[in-house]
Amino acid sequence: AILVGHRGAAFITNDQGKSVVKINLPKIKKNDSLLRVRKISDSHIVLVGAWGLFFESFDSGKSWKRQLIHSTEFDRHLYDVISTRHGLLAVGESGTLILRQKKKRNWTTLNSEYNGSFFGINKDTQGNYFLYGMRGKIFKVKFASNINEKKIPSFSKIDTNLTASWMSSLSLKDGSVLFFGDGGQLGRFNKSFISKRIELNSISAGVTLSNGEIFLVGINGGVKINTKFK
Repeated sequence: AILVGHRGAAFITNDQGKSVVKINLPKIKKNDSLLRVRKISDSHIVLVGAWGLFFESFDSGKSWKRQLIHSTEFDRHLYDVISTRHGLLAVGESGTLILRQKKKRNWTTLNSEYNGSFFGINKDTQGNYFLYGMRGKIFKVKFASNINEKKIPSFSKIDTNLTASWMSSLSLKDGSVLFFGDGGQLGRFNKSFISKRIELNSISAGVTLSNGEIFLVGINGGVKINTKFK
């Protein structure tokens, strides 16, 4: 497992957290913030962060390379990255939606229908993509089979009737996608959207336990929930 955070913090553990080793990332500064870890495959891991930070490992975290996104002028925070059939898709600040196609090094900017920040992207078991972020916004997104900067992805807004920002999400085996947000806001989408508020001040992330329950962590601790909430 890999842990990342503010001030360039990056650590790896190979014994379920009993011990951690600092990752020495190339060209990282003390005030740099790392915002997400994504396992692309068994050996391929990506870290993204503030001001366009993008680090990549192809040997399970033993060595890392930093890639420049577009140019030195690119200063948007990157909040998440996901593997798609087209390649790596990164999302972030100010509607940032960029693609690095398979077997290519350069990134392509895709047109976005939303100018606010995307704090994450996820995919359900049917292959649908969901972008989420500020002001309760969640979009179901479809990409053209031959993707490029001239073809605008199809955005379908999911009506949440909420203003809390969604910070992370979790895909479930039943096809549902859970969304976790500020103020203890919890959402679930499976054909329709429902939400509830739980006792955590802000939900940072969630994991599926072996018994099917979800364990959520936040600023003031953790809590277990059943996915069939109403």
